[in-house]
Amino acid sequence: MKRQLKKPPPMRLRLRKRRLLRKRPRLKKKLLPTKRPRLKKKLLPTKRLRLKKKLLPTKRPRLEKKLLLTKRLRLKKKLLLTKRLRLRKKLLPTKRLRLKKKLLPTKRVRRMARRVDLAAVVSAVDQISFRCDPTMSTRIRFDVLTLFPEIFSGYLEQSLLKLAIAGGLVDVRLWDFRNWATDRHRSVDDKPYGGGPGMLLSCQPVFDAVEAVQADAEEPGRLVMLSPQGQPLTHELVETLAATPRLLLLCGRYEGFDDRIREGLEPLEISVGDFVTNGGEVPAMLVIDSAIRLVPGVLGEETSHRYDSFAESGLLEHPQYTRPREYRGMAVPDVLLSGNHEEIARWRHEQSVQRTTERRPDLLSADTGSTADPTETLLQMTGLNR
Repeated sequence: MKRQLKKPPPMRLRLRKRRLLRKRPRLKKKLLPTKRPRLKKKLLPTKRLRLKKKLLPTKRPRLEKKLLLTKRLRLKKKLLLTKRLRLRKKLLPTKRLRLKKKLLPTKRVRRMARRVDLAAVVSAVDQISFRCDPTMSTRIRFDVLTLFPEIFSGYLEQSLLKLAIAGGLVDVRLWDFRNWATDRHRSVDDKPYGGGPGMLLSCQPVFDAVEAVQADAEEPGRLVMLSPQGQPLTHELVETLAATPRLLLLCGRYEGFDDRIREGLEPLEISVGDFVTNGGEVPAMLVIDSAIRLVPGVLGEETSHRYDSFAESGLLEHPQYTRPREYRGMAVPDVLLSGNHEEIARWRHEQSVQRTTERRPDLLSADTGSTADPTETLLQMTGLNR
C-alpha cells in the first residue's frame, strides 16, 4: 500500500512556527534569565551593600570626625582666646600707661603747678627774685592768627612752654584765617595787581579775623605782624613784648599781606633777621619762646636770663664748661677750678668783652659792659648776695 503522505502545512503556518520557535528561545534567554540576575545583582546585593556601607560603617566615623573636629576646634578656640587675652593683658596696660604718661600730668608738671600758683609766684618774686620788675606780666596770652595752626601742635607740647601752659603762666590760642572766608572754597588769598609771582593775603578775612579775636577778651591785645620789613627783634624789644599781657601775632604766607592791612590795622612789624622764611609761624615761635623766658615762674632759676647774651650787660656771654675736667686734650681753665670768686668774675668779664669784640663789635659802646663790676656780677649770678 502506498503510504499516504501528509500534506505539508501551508506556508503561512510554517512561517509562523519558525518565527515562534526562533522568538521563544530569544525571549527566554533575554527576558527570563537575564532580567532576574540583573535585578538580583543590581537591586538586592547593591542595596544591602550600599546600606551597609552608608549606614553602618559611615555613621561611626562621621560621629568620630565630628567629635574630633569639635574637640580640636574647642582646643583651638581656647588656645586662641588665651593667646589673645595674654596679648591684651600685655598690650592694654602698656597703652594705658602710655596714655597716662601723655594725658595725665607728669611729676614735673605737678611740681610746676604747685610752684607756679599765681599768688605764690608773685609773693615769691617780690621776696626772693632779683628780677622783681613791676612792669613784667605774671601771665601772658598769645593769639596766633595763621593759615596753618597745625604747625604749632608739636611746639606747644614741649619743654618749658608746656610746663608754663600747664601752670597757667602762658596761654596760647590758635586761630585760622579761613574761618572768616566768605566763599565756599574758603579762599583767603588772591593775585596781586600789576602782575608778579605768588599770591597775597586778602584784606577781608584778615580784618574780620583780627576784629573777632580782639573781641574774644575784655581788653584788646597788641597786634604784631611778623614781616621781613619790620624792626629787628632785639632783647630790648622782647622785654617790652613780655611786659604786654596780650599779643596778637599775624603770620603771613605766600608773598605776604595786602598793604592795606598794614595801613588799616597799624600793627607792630617785627623781623627776626635779614632773611625770608616760608611763613610767619616760625618767627612767631621765636617771639613766644623769647618772651616767655622773661615771665616770672617760667624758668627754674629766676635770675638765669639776666646773664645771657644781649641781656643787661649788652655783651655776648662768656664761655661755659662742665665735666669732665679734661676731654681729648682740651682742659677747663684753671681759674674756674681755683675757687677764687673775684678772679672767676674778672675772667668771665674779660672773656665776654673779648668774645664780643671778636664776633659782634657793633654791640660795644662807651658805657656798655666795660663799666660793669665783675665782682657784683658774679655775686648776682651765684646768688651769694641773697
